[in-house]
Amino acid sequence: MKISCNRKLPLGRRRETGNRSLAWATYFVSLIIFCTGIRAEWVDGRAICWNCFPSTTNADLPAGLTDIVAIASGVSQNLALRKDGTVVSWGRNTNPPPALSNVVAIAAGNGQSLALKRGGTVVAWGSNFFGQTNVPAGLSNVVAIAAAAQSLALKADGTVVSWGPGAPGLRPAATNLIAIAAGGAGGLAFNLALRSDGRVIAWGINREGSTDVPRGLSNVIAVAAGEFHGLALKSEGTVVGWGYNYFGQATPPSDLSGVVSIAAAGYYSLALRRDGTVVSWGGQTNLPVVLSNVVAIAAGSCSLAITVDPKISSIEWANPNAVLRFRSFSGRQYSVQYSTDLGTGNWTSLLGLIEGDGRTVELIDTDAVVSSQRFYRVMELP
Repeated sequence: MKISCNRKLPLGRRRETGNRSLAWATYFVSLIIFCTGIRAEWVDGRAICWNCFPSTTNADLPAGLTDIVAIASGVSQNLALRKDGTVVSWGRNTNPPPALSNVVAIAAGNGQSLALKRGGTVVAWGSNFFGQTNVPAGLSNVVAIAAAAQSLALKADGTVVSWGPGAPGLRPAATNLIAIAAGGAGGLAFNLALRSDGRVIAWGINREGSTDVPRGLSNVIAVAAGEFHGLALKSEGTVVGWGYNYFGQATPPSDLSGVVSIAAAGYYSLALRRDGTVVSWGGQTNLPVVLSNVVAIAAGSCSLAITVDPKISSIEWANPNAVLRFRSFSGRQYSVQYSTDLGTGNWTSLLGLIEGDGRTVELIDTDAVVSSQRFYRVMELP
């Protein structure tokens, strides 16, 4: 087979060892022909769906749903964003606009769905009983979106635009916002926003204490809103909750730590930990028997997760070196190795054992040469 310099090759087949106690568990092989300016990426995110309520076809994942980079779950619909910028939906109130493309973020609310396009504009579809799909004319420079009772858009200048039921405004002190979350149900909307200084702002209908952010809450890096409760993820990996707590959804487990992402729904909450596992509390605590290597979560009428295999996710030529990246999980060890011919025993480690920490690991191969052939593999200690 002739390989040209600018060709991006897919990863090879998964290989498993027969004796997990004596050898590495799994690895993937990637071939790259190094050339100036080359960049190759591989995304194989797979969706897992469970605990759907009410019982509808929501749990039936569309056939061929692969290459997922983001997920969202609303009151009656689920969304998945694929690597190519297209959106897949299932459940009720689905059917994205024809030819929807170049999407970089998605959100699912009380029947309405939102898509943020690469140019900073927003597309909405689905239920419009409260006007939640009526995107304001001229809305631009959007960097993040959220949906529940209302639809929200965070702009590049740190301000928020909302539309839908009531559309209550922000508090006067709401400036320098870097993240948003939408909550509420029907016409009872409440919203959360995270400021650049790590403080949380809440506004809207204060039902069951949903906007009563705990005093002194600081060092927050992410927020999530359920129907009438809120969650805040702190920089040290712990979670704080408030608001409606009949099912315990606003009370995270006392030993919960190492959290990197949070999600909230009507009666339950989810947390993703650095080791790629998921914790659930509140009215829905059942988790799939096999749920590991998770990189993203979503909560709504269904619980959703994206899982990935341990492998190199991108390789690029950053003159004069090759840069490799892969997703790691805490509590695990990895070895990144290379070979020029795939011969038995001809694999060389780039950096010895690497301790996973729940983040993307970046390695530099200083010996890679333009127009040379190299195979790479990531191996995970069982």
